Amino acid sequence: MASKSLSEVSARERALVDALTSGCVVECSKLSTEQLGATDNPRYTIRAELLRELVLGRSGERLDPRGVRVHGARIMGTLDLTHVPAAVGIELRGCFFERAVLLASAHLPWLTLASSHLSALDCDGLHVDGDVLLGDGFTATGQSDCGAVRLLGAHVRGQLNFNGARLTNETGPALIGDGLRVDGDVFGGGFIATGYGELGAVRLPGAHIIGQLNLNGAELANQAGPALIGDGLHVDGGLVLAEGFTATGHYERGAVRLPGAHISGQLNLDGAALINPVGPALIGDHLDVNGGVFLDGFTATGYGEDGVVRLPDTHITGQLNLDRAELTNPTGPAFIGDHLRVDSDMFAEGFTATGHSQDGTVRLADAHISGQLNLSHAKLTNPAGPVLDLEDTATKHLFLPAQVICPHDAAKRTSCTAPAHRLALSGLAYTSLHAVDWREWLHVIIHHTRDYRPQPYQQLAAALRASGHESTAREVLIAQQQDLYHRGDLGGPLIKSAHWLWGTLAGYGYRSSRAVLVLVLVLMIAAGLGVAAGHIPIGPGHYVTAHTSQTPDPNSPCSLVEQIGVGIDRSVPLAPAGINNRCDFDTSSPLGQAFTASTWILQALVWTLAALAIAGYLGLIRKTSAPG
Repeated sequence: MASKSLSEVSARERALVDALTSGCVVECSKLSTEQLGATDNPRYTIRAELLRELVLGRSGERLDPRGVRVHGARIMGTLDLTHVPAAVGIELRGCFFERAVLLASAHLPWLTLASSHLSALDCDGLHVDGDVLLGDGFTATGQSDCGAVRLLGAHVRGQLNFNGARLTNETGPALIGDGLRVDGDVFGGGFIATGYGELGAVRLPGAHIIGQLNLNGAELANQAGPALIGDGLHVDGGLVLAEGFTATGHYERGAVRLPGAHISGQLNLDGAALINPVGPALIGDHLDVNGGVFLDGFTATGYGEDGVVRLPDTHITGQLNLDRAELTNPTGPAFIGDHLRVDSDMFAEGFTATGHSQDGTVRLADAHISGQLNLSHAKLTNPAGPVLDLEDTATKHLFLPAQVICPHDAAKRTSCTAPAHRLALSGLAYTSLHAVDWREWLHVIIHHTRDYRPQPYQQLAAALRASGHESTAREVLIAQQQDLYHRGDLGGPLIKSAHWLWGTLAGYGYRSSRAVLVLVLVLMIAAGLGVAAGHIPIGPGHYVTAHTSQTPDPNSPCSLVEQIGVGIDRSVPLAPAGINNRCDFDTSSPLGQAFTASTWILQALVWTLAALAIAGYLGLIRKTSAPG
């Protein structure tokens, strides 16, 4: 059938044209979009082709600058404004469209489809100089993988408003906004989007929002893919997904995806709830946020070794707040923040994380927290491995109460029933510990780490020394050597025995006074050997200790002083008494040989003790044990 021109319209349509050209709002009906969709009453219908002709300005008709404004009409046919450079804006509020609306590559001053209902909206490459209003109950129900609403590469100079909109697509995305640019804000309060498939429910990869992207209270769902795809998304304002925001996905690569995104303001997920039964709930690898990241009261459930919330290699200029957040993963980590950088504080008071992974429930390996790392009152659970991985992590102030990492009876603070290997601490650096006693922290290092590592001991000792507790620092370093003996790799039995003797006699160089006392004891033993030898006969009037041939009376008994001198001369070469040229052991007898061999043992012990004492007093051992 040939289409009508403006000169061939009916009397009713002529009245409509006259109203629009005079700038009036055409109120067709007070009916709902459902009622409009069910009625055939021509009183409420407008041909889509007529609207196109009006926007194009054909047949000499000139629309009022206030634009095409129609409320509550049923639009018959396909409204196709593809590539149309409209001189006036379009406001089709509360209308029912029989078919899709095509605005690809059109150029409009503004666009309002608020409260309207349509099957699909194609705005690829659309350029709008003002606002685009698609809220207040706007609905679109797509039936293809092309999406219910398409804004691929579109440019909106004003705001884009989806408040209260509902987009549904059973075979593809609900909203496609790849490469979208919005110079103002994007609002989606109460927005509901349901899509299907790996392309996601809401797609915004590579989009650039100059203002704020606010989806407070929005509900995004996809039973066969991600709920929100924001790979490479750039938001110059803040990204707000709070106050009841929910996202349910079913995708191994995340329910909400923000890898490589850049947020110049804050990222707010306070009170949001994310669910993904087959993968991570939130993926933020290489995310860059120039404000704070807030997840206060946030809940997320994920699955698998990629974790629930992923922020590896992320940079946050402000604070990271996980207070009262709750993360659950039955088959992997709860939080992965390897190489995370936070230029302010990281708060996680009342944080609950449940995981099941050999690599840890909360992973902050090689993370850098410029301020404090506060896990006060956190509850971390992992039956398969460490609850917390802090290997090579750096922070200024560390808040890790014993209740978090080693539950114990308040009446007996040293009791600990928690399973072993609950923390990975090698390389952890901090300036000070808070809310945990150094003995409790030492207990954790010894009993709740996977294996012996020297750095956790040295870091604790450095922190204690920095606060003026030199004696307790030495206690920590002694505990380090004891743990090295029990869990470290010292070598063969001989080396282990020497290490044990070193600890027993000199406290590994940190108790040099003990070596001095033992040295005095050795001197007394040496003197006792000389006296004993002077009283053991090996013949008539002949004793083990006797005068030498250089004296006037060889083989005659030595005096008591000479006997003591022989024992010291033979056993302690560091302090010779000068007696052996007059009085010595008779080595021609078996007893004399036995006494001589005993002094050799004492000589070796004396040399060892002297070396340990000197090294301890000079600080040589402590110096080599200090952290580099």
